[in-house]
Amino acid sequence: MNRPLISTCIVTQNNAAYLRRAIASVARFADEIVVVDGGSADGTEALVRSVPKCVYLHRPFDGNFAAQKNFAFDHACGTWILELDQDEVVCDEFGRAIRPLLERTGEFGFALRRWWLCAIDPLRYVSTPLFETTWIPRLFRNDPRLRYVFPLSGANSGLIHHEFSPALQSRFVRIVAWRLLHFHYMIHDRARREARFAWFSRVDPYCVETNARCYLYEDFSHRILPCPAGWRDTASAGKLGPACAKDDMDTDLLPCKSHPFLEGMARCKAPL
Repeated sequence: MNRPLISTCIVTQNNAAYLRRAIASVARFADEIVVVDGGSADGTEALVRSVPKCVYLHRPFDGNFAAQKNFAFDHACGTWILELDQDEVVCDEFGRAIRPLLERTGEFGFALRRWWLCAIDPLRYVSTPLFETTWIPRLFRNDPRLRYVFPLSGANSGLIHHEFSPALQSRFVRIVAWRLLHFHYMIHDRARREARFAWFSRVDPYCVETNARCYLYEDFSHRILPCPAGWRDTASAGKLGPACAKDDMDTDLLPCKSHPFLEGMARCKAPL
């Protein structure tokens, strides 16, 4: 079997500090890292061009996240695409298991969930019914049919919360054993999140409730939980898939020193 080539695709703008972490988390296993910059003024271009595996592309951001991501996919050369947000990282266990998984899978693509981090030392995340039931297609074959469609049918413009066609997305397998780490709450305080919510509401007024539940989580039912210890150490590639459900509510805490991409971050305390 041919060795799978992995293209990580990231869209960004003025977030070089966290983009650096995202790139570092995939550099070991990605064959290329395609970064689409919407027009940064913070050294993003220099950062990306300094990493040999990175491909820097400029496309002015017009408010359409789906179009930015499709542009990145169109320039990916790998046989597989891993889509990563600029303020996300993948865990070490993900990095070790991804290539063995892709070398022997016959699947079309995989969907994952995220931990929305809110504190460090120990790592804690915000758990809500929305986050626990939202599966995002992030790892998939580089097939030209896999492009985000917009506008979507129904009450979603697809500009912010986008999807592949339902027929294709239904073929994605859920990976329970891994999650992406999302730093949005670590970067943006409540005031900045309210401003982002207001902008999203203007751009995509049909998704106001979803956006509120994502960015103003304090106003809704939620829990602050510790990230599990032994962060996916025991999840081998052969056990991935819908049948590998494992209790994410492990009460052991994950020490931040075990993950180098957390170095230099403020030791935030968990909100009550």
